[in-house]
Amino acid sequence: MRAAKTKTAAVLLTALCALCLAFASQASAAEEFEKYEVKSVGASLSSNQAGAHADMTISFALSEEEKEHKPYARTRDVFVSLPPGVIGNPQNFPRCTVAQLGEEPKKSECPQDAQVGVSEITLAEIGTLVEPLYNMVSPGGDIVARFGLFAGPYPAVINVRVNPIDYSITAAVEGAPSAAQLISAKTTLWGVPAAEGHDELRLTPKEALEHQTPPGGRKSGQPEIPFLSNPTDCTLKREISVKAVSYQLPSAPSTKSGPFPQISGCGKLSFSPSLTVIPTNPEAFAPTGIDATLTIPQDEAPKDLATSTMKSAVVTLPEGLVINPAAGDGLQGCSAQEVGFGTTNPSNCPDAAKIGSVEVDVPALEHTLSGAVYQR
Repeated sequence: MRAAKTKTAAVLLTALCALCLAFASQASAAEEFEKYEVKSVGASLSSNQAGAHADMTISFALSEEEKEHKPYARTRDVFVSLPPGVIGNPQNFPRCTVAQLGEEPKKSECPQDAQVGVSEITLAEIGTLVEPLYNMVSPGGDIVARFGLFAGPYPAVINVRVNPIDYSITAAVEGAPSAAQLISAKTTLWGVPAAEGHDELRLTPKEALEHQTPPGGRKSGQPEIPFLSNPTDCTLKREISVKAVSYQLPSAPSTKSGPFPQISGCGKLSFSPSLTVIPTNPEAFAPTGIDATLTIPQDEAPKDLATSTMKSAVVTLPEGLVINPAAGDGLQGCSAQEVGFGTTNPSNCPDAAKIGSVEVDVPALEHTLSGAVYQR
């Protein structure tokens, strides 16, 4: 009887020890997850000249275990916020569909000339790979552009959105494959993708996975058209920021900022806007509307500098053009809160405040923007 009791006590003691070890292991894992962070952020340009079509490189690294060279947690999302003034135009280049990108590097069929850069990605169990970065078909909505690539054997897309407050750009990888175990990434977007200097890095995802580059390089089949343009304001000190979210601790993202190269040489830029104003009724003393067109010519030559972007515009109408008081009394005003400036809220001006329509043609966007003019 005593032996049976002793054996039972030993079993219970073993079970309790195992339970304690399990709890200790979980606590240790939780402590490791908390060490997950963005360790470093960097940005560089092949030229700091304002308006130049320079190559832009953005890099970041995550904290990792020194002995095993693994990240402390698995990355789910990465958000890279670029400063205002960094402009790209994906509209003039071939695009790759999600189906063409595919699920395996060896079967990927993206057009060669859809490649607009490369990404040097370090994964825990695979090492460092140099991957082609493709211009992708955008799904629309708030996603104004999309890029695609492979992180080793894992396909991923980068969605690009515009911040409605300062019109800066945020590029996001959302729902990254957990198995990738991302450690760092260094992505270079080419200022002029068809330039001869990029021929050696026109590679396929299959070649990237096998650590191969095309012998002698590959020439582009496209004309040399600018894809990126440097900011045209030399007075600002700009920063980039990277926010990383892990699968293990999604409510505790890590964010780190870094300096963006100082832009110089703004005095070399051109800026020659023109304005035409035509009344809809040429008769004297007759009611009339106004058709006004503001045009800012763009320089698209790959070796020239981009036209300076517009900061503000003030239009002075000719003497004698007046508002009808009777018509003006019937209009409502749109408040600052209804306009939504400085917020991400959509405008909600009343129809009774509408006094005209507007169209804005932005080269970097696929469609012309259409809207209304309201009285404030």
